[in-house]
Amino acid sequence: MSITPITPDDASQGEGLTWVNSQWKSCACPGHFSVEINKLSSEVMDVAAEASIVLAETGIQEVLEGRAGGPAAAPLKRGLDGMAMRRGIEVLGTEDVREAAEILTANGVYWRRVRPGIICTKAPGQYGPCTKGRGTPDKGACRTSCVARLELELAKAQCREELLMHIDEYTRYADHPMKSARLQGQILANLHRWQDIREEVIANSDIARQIWSRVA
Repeated sequence: MSITPITPDDASQGEGLTWVNSQWKSCACPGHFSVEINKLSSEVMDVAAEASIVLAETGIQEVLEGRAGGPAAAPLKRGLDGMAMRRGIEVLGTEDVREAAEILTANGVYWRRVRPGIICTKAPGQYGPCTKGRGTPDKGACRTSCVARLELELAKAQCREELLMHIDEYTRYADHPMKSARLQGQILANLHRWQDIREEVIANSDIARQIWSRVA
């Protein structure tokens, strides 16, 4: 779009696009542009809130089905079971799950996707290792040991892949103390994530078994 003025004759023929005749020009109503920006911001916030609620619904459903992991899974399962008990039902239905998601996320304010399969359930006022205190969650500093970390089934496959990759790297860098120490830490962190994955990998890898035995 050009801001260069054009002749009245050209303008009358609809030739050329300027700020004056573009669809984005301000109308005669005072504050029109501000209203449009505020409307757009509100729509973006609504979409983000709905995304958080849908993410929470997925997490809740996997927790109820016993497919989710991470430190947040067990306490979340106890809370959901308590919700069902108070309502006199055995299993939470679709509407119950939606309501629980809205409550837990404060209508979409909390719960954020850290990376595929990983959800942060931490609220800004809660303590977390990612912020070394209380504050807005920092997904870039997420720790596998954080009590607010919820892992979906998707993360399980990724955990297995990461373990096998790190174990393979460890065999190649056994003579490099700093590198091998870092890999040991990564292997150990992933072994803590899923019990069945840990048992499977330990049963098939002497390296994983030795690393785990040092802390078990």
